[in-house]
Amino acid sequence: METLLADIIKSVSDSRGVDFFAELTLQLDKVIASDLTFIARIDHKQARATTVAFVDQGKLVDNISYSLIHSPCEQVEENTLCVYPQDVCLQFPQDDFLIRIKAVGYLGMPLTLADGRVVAIVVAIYFKPITEQKKTLSLFKIFSGRICAEFDALDREAQLLELNKSLVEVNDALDDKIRLRSAELESALNQLQKAHAHRLEMNKLSALGDLISGIAHEINGPIGVAITAESHLAEVFKDFTAKVNGKGLTIKAMKYFIEQQSASLPMIAKNLERARQILENFKKTATEQVNIEPETISLNEYYQRVISTLIPLLKRKKANIAFTGCGDDMLTTLPGCHAQVLMNLVRNSIEHGFIAGGEHNITITIEKQAGIYIVDYFDNGVGMIQGKQAEILQPVERFIGEQTDMGLGLSICRRLIVEELGGECAFIPCEQGVHFQYQFSSMPG
Repeated sequence: METLLADIIKSVSDSRGVDFFAELTLQLDKVIASDLTFIARIDHKQARATTVAFVDQGKLVDNISYSLIHSPCEQVEENTLCVYPQDVCLQFPQDDFLIRIKAVGYLGMPLTLADGRVVAIVVAIYFKPITEQKKTLSLFKIFSGRICAEFDALDREAQLLELNKSLVEVNDALDDKIRLRSAELESALNQLQKAHAHRLEMNKLSALGDLISGIAHEINGPIGVAITAESHLAEVFKDFTAKVNGKGLTIKAMKYFIEQQSASLPMIAKNLERARQILENFKKTATEQVNIEPETISLNEYYQRVISTLIPLLKRKKANIAFTGCGDDMLTTLPGCHAQVLMNLVRNSIEHGFIAGGEHNITITIEKQAGIYIVDYFDNGVGMIQGKQAEILQPVERFIGEQTDMGLGLSICRRLIVEELGGECAFIPCEQGVHFQYQFSSMPG
């Protein structure tokens, strides 16, 4: 069983979503030697199941939708196993699908989320009596948690897409109102220019949307590993309990049980802690960007937390960030402004600075001099066109290698630093890449 598990886990470890369902179904079908194997999503209102991966005689085929009424899994909401080792057609003579394919054995397992909702089923159908029922059920149970996690991830992605669609519609409606109002006013041209500049700055802050999709993808890794390891431990514990109850326990079995516990428990704890940290850091950073209010913070700790939420963004270009803080770092400031500045700077480096191959590095250092905090931001990218340092902080900029004008979010950085934090900012000439420096002081408590 351990070899089978290792082979299956290796095959699906890099897969996500639809690709994961397809690969896992193929692997399960091969191991359990069934004639038909599929994973199906449940629509409780319509009492129907729709497959997301369907394997027929060892090959992926088109997905199907079928009614659960009069089928072996009609009562799937009750979260009960559907096991019929033989003569399944005799027990469900009104199931047209089973009758048509002349099914003999049927095994179905409900897939349940943490809140108890049955979202799907995994099914194996045989054209002969089932002989390895226990093995099939064990494999289904081991991977049930990972399958549910993928369904949950797909649902969340769908919600994000729907939210994005709604935001686009609202934005389009707002554009129509702005154009209509501008046509009615004497100062139409002047107001339209102001509205355009404001909208340009607000669009740059939408970089937070990139982080949302990146965090969603980033958290799938540790969660998937933890779920798989937990499922394996559950199976090991079940086998160990059976040997104890059957008085067949041996020293070898005890050592194996201990080895599996020692290997898997730290893995589960490490990955769950990693997932918790990712979510906690992202939640705090996102909230602070929405609610920009003065707070007393540790500047070093806050910058490190924001940098941790930017890891998915850095992975696009395999970039690294080196951070060095200052000694006396407690101050009252607007944390959300710092997060937005860092996000825009890193996003510019990733999208516009690191356009060639090689090692991509970003260095951030903080110093305190006479009550003033000075932040130096360096990257080793392609840099800026000579003479553009003054223009780059204006609403529209040009960057080396680009064919058209575009906003790089740096005018937003200038506004946040100067107008919100009451500080100063400037570009420092350097031989390679970009050196951006800004400074600020603590606000009144």
